[in-house]
Amino acid sequence: MKEIAVTITILFTFLASFGYWYTVPYPQQQVAWIKALEPLPLTPETPETPRTPGALLDELDETTLIRAADDAEKPTLTVFNGAIGSITPGNLFYVNATDTDEDLQVMLSIVNSNELISNYSFLLLKVEVYVLSGSVWEEVNMPEQHISMKSPQVRFPLAGLSYYRISLSRGSFMGRLYSNDISRSPTFFLKVESRDNDTF
Repeated sequence: MKEIAVTITILFTFLASFGYWYTVPYPQQQVAWIKALEPLPLTPETPETPRTPGALLDELDETTLIRAADDAEKPTLTVFNGAIGSITPGNLFYVNATDTDEDLQVMLSIVNSNELISNYSFLLLKVEVYVLSGSVWEEVNMPEQHISMKSPQVRFPLAGLSYYRISLSRGSFMGRLYSNDISRSPTFFLKVESRDNDTF
C-alpha cells in the first residue's frame, strides 16, 4: 500500500509540473450594464432619474430622431460563470417620429456579438416597442421580436407622427464556465430609415 501511495504522489507531482493539475475556479459574479450607443448628441445634462414622457418630448426638437435611454432606465444583467440568468428589463432607445408622416424602417443590432461568444453560451433577448399615447406608453402590436448572438439584428416598421420607446422586456443567458471576462455585455445600435431607404 505504501508503494501505491508513493506512486500516486509521484504521478500527481509529475502531472502538476507539466501544467495538467487544474483547480476549478469558484463561480464569479458580475453585474453589467447593457449599452445603447448614441447615434446623435445628447443634451449636456444627464438626469439622475428617468425623465417623464412629457419632459422627454419637451427636450426634443425636429433635428433629434434617436435618443439613447438614460443609464437608470437601461437593462442590466447579473452574470455567474457557468450559470443561467435573466436580465432586468429596461429601455434602450427613444425614437421621435412626430415630425414625419412617412413610415419608418427600424433596425436594432447587437454590434459586439462576436465578442460575446467567448463569454456566453447563449443569449436571447425579447425586444418590445411602445408608442406614447397622451401620457401613457402602449405596446405596439407587432410580431414577437427576439435578438441573440446568432441573430444579432431585428427589423420592424414604425408609423410616422408618433413617439416610440424601444425596450428589452425579458431575456435569458448563460455565462461560460471558464470565461475570464464575464463583465462584457451586449452593445446595441439603432438605425432608422424612411421608406425610400434614406437614413435620417
